[in-house]
Amino acid sequence: WVSRGDFLDTSRHHCDWRVAGNGVICTESLDVEVLRFPDNELRGSIPTEIRYLSSLDVLDLDENELTGTVPTELGMIRPLTILRLAANVLTGTIPPNLFEL
Repeated sequence: WVSRGDFLDTSRHHCDWRVAGNGVICTESLDVEVLRFPDNELRGSIPTEIRYLSSLDVLDLDENELTGTVPTELGMIRPLTILRLAANVLTGTIPPNLFEL
């Protein structure tokens, strides 16, 4: 992880983790609506728990070092309209339920 600002600063609310349009953007009710972390050297897999972000509209994880498969749980997030995962090391096929969004 390359910190491009105050991301993961536990003294601040996660809805305040953003810099230059990247980071976390929340709704008025403090639900996560946008996750933008392109080019941050994120490593590991996309956690299946991401499905709990039920208000997520944008997920931008381009240009990181993510591995594993694209979790089918992403298809459970019905507000999701933008999914950017290019330039990672992901394997496998795109889960069919993502085409139903």
